[in-house]
Amino acid sequence: MKKINFLLPILIFIPLTLFPQTGWMWQNPLPQGNELKAVSAKGTTWAVGVHGTVIHKIMPGDYWEKVDIGTTENLNDIDIYSLTGKGWIVGDNGTVYYTEDNGLSWVKQNSGTTENLYSVSAVSAACVWACGANGTVIKSLYNDGTWENVSPPQQVDLYGIDSYHCNEAWAVGEDGFIVSTENGGQSWTVQPSGTSWDLFSVDMFENGTSRACGKSGIILSKAWDENNWVNENELLEYWLNSIVTGLGNSGYAVGTNGMILRGTDGAWVQKETGFLWTLN
Repeated sequence: MKKINFLLPILIFIPLTLFPQTGWMWQNPLPQGNELKAVSAKGTTWAVGVHGTVIHKIMPGDYWEKVDIGTTENLNDIDIYSLTGKGWIVGDNGTVYYTEDNGLSWVKQNSGTTENLYSVSAVSAACVWACGANGTVIKSLYNDGTWENVSPPQQVDLYGIDSYHCNEAWAVGEDGFIVSTENGGQSWTVQPSGTSWDLFSVDMFENGTSRACGKSGIILSKAWDENNWVNENELLEYWLNSIVTGLGNSGYAVGTNGMILRGTDGAWVQKETGFLWTLN
């Protein structure tokens, strides 16, 4: 009995020493399970999401690593360029983070706004635009952490922004709102969209077909040198959250219920994914 009484404290003490509690960790799915809102794959692949989630794809293979950038704010969009190492993340309450070393370190910047920021777009890793709630549009030209408020007069929630020149940008938002500038945000022009559905994403393609998408499967397109938007798709069963467009009048759009659409010359065909998760 003496030996048993002597050994019990040791047996209890050893596991407490070897396995200290350091908090909860994700085991499935890995590396984390928070909703992801956006992905950027311009050389290196990153994704951001709710509760300050940032993950980075490790090459080669399919392993993703979680990165702590020092915030728990919901992060809504990311744009990062591996060739220059520069990138930007935007999120709720005016959150902006910047990297100049391909994500090895992230620095919080003063955006000058407390509005939620939903989208960010950079031209050649410079001339950065971001948009958000209540018609907020901000831009940064010199990568020095200085942001300028260049919001249009309409206080409409703006969910997507894109640009292909430093002085030109297009933003889309609630109730089919589309607005553009050709002078760096000094003035804005409202473009008729022909729809009242909320628009969540816009992708401008120079010398090609530009597109926007949103609620009820709406997809709008326009030629690069025109301001006339044409309805290419509309279906009440799903929403489309993001769209990319490219050469040959082609494009892809993703949304609710695992929806992936592939478009060619204005005709959109659903691609089977086999799952019903929302794609952002």
